[in-house]
Amino acid sequence: MTELEQRQAVVDEAHSWLGTKFLHQAGIKGAGVDCAHLITEVYRACGLMPEITFPQYGPDFWRHAENPETHIVETAKKYFREIPASEAKAGDWFVLYIGRCWAHCGILVGGGFAIEAWPQHAHVLAINTKTEKLYTTHSKRFFTAWGKDGE
Repeated sequence: MTELEQRQAVVDEAHSWLGTKFLHQAGIKGAGVDCAHLITEVYRACGLMPEITFPQYGPDFWRHAENPETHIVETAKKYFREIPASEAKAGDWFVLYIGRCWAHCGILVGGGFAIEAWPQHAHVLAINTKTEKLYTTHSKRFFTAWGKDGE
């Protein structure tokens, strides 16, 4: 499968999660998912990362994290390559800095949209990255599944 086909598979898989309710520390399509598990489950379903288990974390871990890379970025560095915003495209993903750490993520799906699971929205939905306040007002980092370890 080419990179372009893999990226499309990620976008299609992310879209298949739309409407799944937000549920902290869950990762079951149609039943419940949080933002970190949305990332891992989509990329796992596409064969781009193995199944992983996050350590137990509270729904407000972002308020008191001692390490700003706790959970999401720590895991990202194992399976993805960090890229500048200018290189990010459909099939890549982002993480936002909230509170005291990098604590919320979503998948870029093209056309200025991303798919995310955020508790205030109650379910997985597509957001406009140009107008969504959370996305436009917080620092961002971007990751890709392609090009890691000399691929």
